[in-house]
Formats: sequence, structure tokens, C-alpha cells
Amino acid sequence: MREIYPFAGKGSVSWFGRSDWTQRELREQIGFVQTIPAESLLDDFDTFSMVVTGAIGTMGVTEYDEITPEMKRRAEWLMEQWHLADRAGQSYASLSAGERQRALLARAMMPTIQVLLLDEPTAGLDFAAREQFLNRLVAMKNAVAAIVLVTHHFEELVPQFDRMLLLQDGRVVANGGTDDVLRPEIVAAAFGSGVEAAHREIALRQKLANQN
Repeated sequence: MREIYPFAGKGSVSWFGRSDWTQRELREQIGFVQTIPAESLLDDFDTFSMVVTGAIGTMGVTEYDEITPEMKRRAEWLMEQWHLADRAGQSYASLSAGERQRALLARAMMPTIQVLLLDEPTAGLDFAAREQFLNRLVAMKNAVAAIVLVTHHFEELVPQFDRMLLLQDGRVVANGGTDDVLRPEIVAAAFGSGVEAAHREIALRQKLANQN
């Protein structure tokens, strides 16, 4: 996301065949959903403002920013899609956890992005809100070229996520097709658990996938 710039060493990060992006340029290509603490925002920062400012990548509008009529129309359309239209004037801080996450997802979609990055988007959600969020996520998978989900919970890896990178302490343990990586011996080694415990977690994920 170009939020961290290495100051030594070799190598580069390439997006879409380029490595010389500015942060603003990348924000027009990549949507990023990350939990934003409500207490860090002004009390009168409403849901519409949260969504529409995704077009300019800020948490407010300054004298140097412009919210165009086209941006407003897109924000209104996205809020309709995510069932937030009736929350437009409501303080973002007063939304439920599930509504906040839907607002953040709508915010991420304000630019016409190619890739959607989600950093533990269901943290703090109850099971019902989490299921609703994941179902809506699956329904919109054709709206972008790729969706990248960061999670600690295997049951969130719905069948539409067809590739998996398993990390341990910043080290790549396995990388490949989701079903190839989600094997008891690999998971047990990565998490330091017994093979039986890993098998139960994987079986739970499969059971939930079959139900859906």
C-alpha cells in the first residue's frame, strides 16, 4: 500500500506491472478495508461522509479537496447496495459493528478499484453479522479482479477464495491452492498444535462451506 517505505536492502513491490506508484495513485486501484476505531472520529462524522471520502482517501474534507456530484452519486449508490441508505446522516460512531464494516467496504469501493484488500474485516462481529458480511463479499466478487482476505479463522475461507498463503511469524509456511494448504499436518506445524486439533478446525470450515 506504500504506507511503509523500506530504507535499505534490495527489491521492489510491483502492482499491475509497475513499481513506481504514488500512494494516491494506488488508492485509485486498490480498496483497503481496515477497522477504524469510532473513538478516533468526530462525533458528527456521519456515515455518508465515511463512504464518500473514500474517493479522496481522507477522513474529512479540507479546502484542497473536492467532493464532486459524481462522487456523491456513487456514494449514494454504494450505500443502497450495502443497505446503508437509511444511515446516511447517522453518526458513524453510533452504527452497529456490522454496519460499520459495511460502510468501510462501501468506502473502499468508491474508486473503480481492481483489487480489494481486507484486514480481518470480521473482527468484533457476532456470528450472524460475520456470515452476512461474508455472503455479501462473495456476491460482489465479480466487481473486482481479486479479493485478498487476511484472517485467523479458517471458517471464513469460503470456497470462492481459491488460493491461500499461510504465515507464521512473518515466514511463509505454505502457498498454493486453498485445499492443498489446508492439510492437518501443515496447519498443525504452523500453529504449533496437534494434528487432531488442526483436523477439527479444517473439518469445521468444510462443514460450514457445505451448508452454504
